[in-house]
Amino acid sequence: MTNADDASPIPASPEPHRLSPRDESRVALALTLRQLADAVLDSVPVEPDPTPSDLLRTALKLQRRMDDVVREAVVAERERGTTWNQIGDAAGITRQSAHEKWYSDVHGPTSAPIGDDPLLIETHRGHADAVRANRLAIAAIHDEISALYDELTTAEPSLADEHHTQSTWHHNAATQARSYADLLNGGKS
Repeated sequence: MTNADDASPIPASPEPHRLSPRDESRVALALTLRQLADAVLDSVPVEPDPTPSDLLRTALKLQRRMDDVVREAVVAERERGTTWNQIGDAAGITRQSAHEKWYSDVHGPTSAPIGDDPLLIETHRGHADAVRANRLAIAAIHDEISALYDELTTAEPSLADEHHTQSTWHHNAATQARSYADLLNGGKS
């Protein structure tokens, strides 16, 4: 008997979970929004005497990030079937202006299907994993806040109804964040 006879077949690796273009665009939007939120928090002016023009440079950097959010939102809207007319109305411009402004973002190289390129698939999966981890962290925070409001309900009976309402709201927010995270994981826990 040779070593080749002893070798067991290598199990086939499972097919990577693929997001639909609609879901990919929502993940990209969520990631861009998260990056904007991080940039905003990093930009809070804490220096008592900033260098001249620092505040303006920071604001302009945030404006460029916000432009990225708008582009990602337009792509997500188009992927979900929103018409150019509806996008134009939401932006306060004509359908034609909206089309001219964002057509290349929707149909440009960054929105092309990822196909079978393993590197691109892994990159997109990595984005989904990052957003999923963020959603699970948000759910944990909402759970903690909900528990605190539950404690306050008994500690402050005069405000029990308000505390209960807040507790319920945070509990529902945690459930919604976990549901979204499960969607990004293909429904697998």
